[in-house]
Amino acid sequence: MNRFINRVQSGILLLCMMCILCACGKQDVEEIDSPSTAENQEEVSDLDSFYRNPVTQPYEDIRTLGEYYNKEQAQMDGCFVIGAMVHNENRYSEFMEQHQNKEDTFIRVVQGTEKSGIVIDDILYDSSADKIYLVHDSTRDNSASETDKSITLYEFEDIAECYNDNGNGRLYWIAFNGKISDIDFDSDEIFIITLIN
Repeated sequence: MNRFINRVQSGILLLCMMCILCACGKQDVEEIDSPSTAENQEEVSDLDSFYRNPVTQPYEDIRTLGEYYNKEQAQMDGCFVIGAMVHNENRYSEFMEQHQNKEDTFIRVVQGTEKSGIVIDDILYDSSADKIYLVHDSTRDNSASETDKSITLYEFEDIAECYNDNGNGRLYWIAFNGKISDIDFDSDEIFIITLIN
């Protein structure tokens, strides 16, 4: 009787091990087949699709960041932080290089405001669409009125550094539609991300 019980237990153990191995093998296949290439990415049409893009995955969805998210947390998260001091500026260089090479890339830019608040810009370059998608979050901007606090998705044709020839001659980082040679800083066709110098 003990031999019979031992054989049943051995058979059950063998069956369990086979199930585990099959499940592991199946999981590996699913991971390999998961959409991670530009051809399989869905078009960015809203905030949900923006944050489902594999390139944005290392960062938390901007809509779920805490109300008191600040520059110090952003710095620890590896964001490009602009204030009295600049932190993680290598992220900016990497983003611009990958964009120039037509590679999918993403950057989170966090800037201080006049009244100790922050604004956040999540910027995605999608090489398959050859578009810049920019999510602007002003909900933590203490200098903005309550009606101006929002999270907005924009779509642009390109991103670049550009001098403002409208009097001040300063260098800005902008997202824009049209040709860089035709940039008008008073137009709705550009979004000023930050002043460079």
